[in-house]
Amino acid sequence: MLENEKYTGSVKLLDSVNKENYYLLKNNQEPIISEETFKKYKKKRKREVTL
Repeated sequence: MLENEKYTGSVKLLDSVNKENYYLLKNNQEPIISEETFKKYKKKRKREVTL
């Protein structure tokens, strides 16, 4: 659950012309977790994976 930014209320949309670019829409929906919690989890998870 904590690996998807949609739970912070943000949505990532790919550019239909250039598939490498994307748009991040913040506050698109009611967040389930805070963006701060999401960032802390990503940082901790990245550390665990590199061990």
